[in-house]
Formats: sequence, C-alpha cells, structure tokens
Amino acid sequence: MFIPVSALLLILSEVCSCREIHWKKVPGRLEKCGLQPLNVSRILKSKTDCAIFCSNSFNCRSFMYNKTTKLCTLYKGFSAYSEPPNSVLGDVYVADACEAYLDFSQKPIVQLLIPTTIFVAYIYQALSYQDALATCGCLQSTMFTVKTMDRYTFLIAQEGLKYYEWVGLDDIKTEGTFLWADDGKKFTDLALEKLLFDFGQPDNGHNIVDEDCVLKKRLEDITAGKLNDVSCNLTAFFICEKVNC
Repeated sequence: MFIPVSALLLILSEVCSCREIHWKKVPGRLEKCGLQPLNVSRILKSKTDCAIFCSNSFNCRSFMYNKTTKLCTLYKGFSAYSEPPNSVLGDVYVADACEAYLDFSQKPIVQLLIPTTIFVAYIYQALSYQDALATCGCLQSTMFTVKTMDRYTFLIAQEGLKYYEWVGLDDIKTEGTFLWADDGKKFTDLALEKLLFDFGQPDNGHNIVDEDCVLKKRLEDITAGKLNDVSCNLTAFFICEKVNC
C-alpha cells in the first residue's frame, strides 16, 4: 500500500536550471496509481547518479533504482491511468514538485468571494469509494470535497451533470456522523445540507442496507446534481485535490 511521506531523503542540484530538486523515496508498493514511463534506463553506480540522470533528462520527475542490479529507470511521474511499476525494478523516488503528478492541473475557483486557483485531477475511472480514496492518497492528494457552496458550484461548473461523482463525504466510522475525507472534520452545516442533499437524504437506505458514502447524482436522475448517500461499494468518478501546489 502506498504510504505518503514528507521526509526528504535526497537533495540534488539540477544543473540545467540551477535550482534544487528534492527527491522523496516512496516506501512500499504502488497499488492504486502508477508511473508513466519514459522508456529510458541505464546502469548507474548509485541512486545519486540516477537522480542526477533524471534531473538532466527531459520530462523526468520520478525514477526507480535497484541497488543490487544498479539499474536506473526513468519516469515522467505519477498517474492514476498508468500501471503500477514492477517492484523488481527497485525503489521509487519522486520529485517533490507538482509537475510529478501528471493528472493534475490548475483550475480557477471563487471561494468566499475571492478568486483563487486549486490544483485538481479529474479521475474518469469508476471506482468504489474506498478505492477512490486510495487512488487520491497514492497521488499524494485528497478527494475533492464540497464543504462550501462555492466548491459545490465549482464542481457543477467544471463537470456539469454528466457523471455520478464521489464528493469526499461519508459516515463509515459512525452512522449519522458525516466526516469530510480531506480533514476528517464533521459536516455540521445544516443549511448547506438542506441545499445540497436530495429530499429526504441522507437516509442510510431506510436502514435496510448500509449507505455510508455520498455522491453527486447525474443528469439522468430527476434530481440531477443533488447529493445522496449510497453504498460505498458502488462505483463513480471522482476528483483529487492537492493543497500544496
């Protein structure tokens, strides 16, 4: 399982642009996202040499290094649409830069009447709620949430009503207590709940089946755009958001 880390294990100067690149080692296996290959590899004597090779190679933002075979393999970066790399190729290192996460782009948003930008990735893969959370985690991000009307408006403006989409809200831990996926805080805004949720929702499937995860309904539904609690095992598209870009 992918485990996000914050420690910088290797700092090298990039000769071409005269700026520092910070490399982070990614422990464990990548399971919910992968690396987009550059189809470039070379035998090098150390991971430091491999990092320098990547730093000076066009579009390289990640590499794998096998300390036994000395094989250095270069990658463009992380993507939810790429296959997880073969662990035999060695340890994974990623540049501590937003450009290393290929699915993301900056989008304008107005929050509390202030224009700003956010860094998001639209993942057009229908996944269960837990797999969607894990994919965002693998991409060093969190699932996009609609904890304000501004963010809900952004979601509708960007994606319209074409798809079912997870909105980063669930009551998996305690029935009836909905928590936001990005920070674990309770959803306590009753006025916003009334605006966003469909009539009579959330209802936990009338207590007949567990409905612990929240999604946005699509155009084909009578109440398109409204939120509804559903089984977490259903599949839907989702958006990941990086806050430090």
